Amino acid sequence: MSNPSVVKQAVQVNEALFRRLEKLRRALDRRDLMLEEIGQVLATRTRERFREGRGPDGAEWKPLSPKTLKRKKNSRILVESGELHGSIHHEVQGDTVAIGTNLKYAGVHQFGDTIQRERKRRSAKGFVLGGEPVAQSKIAIPARPFLGLSKSDEKQVVDIVKKHVARAVEGAFKA
Repeated sequence: MSNPSVVKQAVQVNEALFRRLEKLRRALDRRDLMLEEIGQVLATRTRERFREGRGPDGAEWKPLSPKTLKRKKNSRILVESGELHGSIHHEVQGDTVAIGTNLKYAGVHQFGDTIQRERKRRSAKGFVLGGEPVAQSKIAIPARPFLGLSKSDEKQVVDIVKKHVARAVEGAFKA
């Protein structure tokens, strides 16, 4: 005997829909392809900042000091040999993509620092180290951030994610 106070509607989902949902799940599990594309775009954008002389926030890098300009082969900021610019790369590991460089001195330029170094002096003033007169000098290197996400970079990442999800959905639900 049925209970008149209970109303039910049964919905049966057919096997084809479950197959499509499984296909969608597998497609979405290919995050490595999406992360690889994000990494390529962000590494390229980071290298472009070297040409623009700007940080991810859009702020121009602090100009080079007159002393530095005298010593350098060119007037481009953070570009002497091209080694730092050329070392920018990306890595996909699991659910993460990282953009960066393995050069030891990169952090000094990204965050700024004060470096103390010894230099030989022409006069006998100062002190003697290893039989040579030396003086200490401090060099302040301002932060010139090249790594990070700009608002435009963030939008590009979101667009890439949307594109990959849309492709997965489209592929799973094609007739």
